[in-house]
Amino acid sequence: MTEYPKYETIPEKIFRLIVAKIQSGELCAGDRLPGDRQLAGEYEVGRSSMIAALQLLQQKGYIDRIPMRGSFVRTNVEKITGEVRIFVPLPEAVMLPELIGFANFIAENEMQQGMVAEANLRNFSTTFRHMEDSSDPLVLRRQLEIISESADAVAFIGPQFIHLREQIMQQRIPAVIVEPNQIFHSEEIPSISYNRETAFAMLTERVRQDTPHTFEFIYLDNPTISARLDLEYRMKIFEKHLIARNIEVKYHVLPNVDRVSPELVSGLEEILTGRVLPDAVCCPHFPVVMAVQEIALRKNLGLGEKFRVFGFTGGGIFSLAYPSVPYLRVPCFELGRIASEMLCEHVVSGKKLQSRVINGTIYDGGK
Repeated sequence: MTEYPKYETIPEKIFRLIVAKIQSGELCAGDRLPGDRQLAGEYEVGRSSMIAALQLLQQKGYIDRIPMRGSFVRTNVEKITGEVRIFVPLPEAVMLPELIGFANFIAENEMQQGMVAEANLRNFSTTFRHMEDSSDPLVLRRQLEIISESADAVAFIGPQFIHLREQIMQQRIPAVIVEPNQIFHSEEIPSISYNRETAFAMLTERVRQDTPHTFEFIYLDNPTISARLDLEYRMKIFEKHLIARNIEVKYHVLPNVDRVSPELVSGLEEILTGRVLPDAVCCPHFPVVMAVQEIALRKNLGLGEKFRVFGFTGGGIFSLAYPSVPYLRVPCFELGRIASEMLCEHVVSGKKLQSRVINGTIYDGGK
């Protein structure tokens, strides 16, 4: 049988040439590669082919591609491993949107999307599995067996699985906690979170741009005690920053709903009409944002001019509002992406797992 030579694609050829430079010492550990446009010119290929070659180099462990910084030759090129397996336990019922609210459900999903975003680039797989959040030793033993057999590392989302986390620590299985709310207590498992104080200081400065003197929160009551306390805590942090800027703050609470309803609209009309309006309102819940804007437009309350509407904290849900509203975006996607990145680097190169705190961003209503 005639054997034909293996066809080498353009990205594979570029990959081979760059690997040869690394092995010969022409490119050393820590060296920064030129940008993909410049490299495409040097190798006389299209930019898409060069990007594919760089992705191949990253998948094989020869380079690290760092967003906003560039591509760098790895310091431990020789230690190239197989696929890293990340396990993410999810509570059986807690994640349901009707229990945690649609906005929180969206945030949880953004974190999960972030966790798998760079799977091909970093050569890892992520297993999401619903498990019972239990303290039963037999249940914990079985869960630990499943994780030990199928994963190199574990990522937890939020404060669930306290007892399982203890078992993971005892077995020294690499793990991180993806926690959108900054964790203040001591935790042996490193966490990835965002800085609330800094975030609300940023949002306060955005509010000040419209020079308001009065500011009111309009929010929904939550039957879940932990969710209600968390929201109240965040509003108090925000209130502290607003008062420090001589802005008067008031609160209005309405019965909990998961969508715009006649009852919600009726309650908001009572709050918004028949009195002097505040300069701005903040709506922590997405249905309230939508209903407030509809009422303001229908009753000519000067929306966007003498009457401003702000979202509060969330993932991407507030970006769906129309007209658009400024809000503090919790970087849920980024938290998930960083978790996978940290676990991969630890498993592949032994990089120490350490807690990280990142900043949120202000989405300024499309401006």
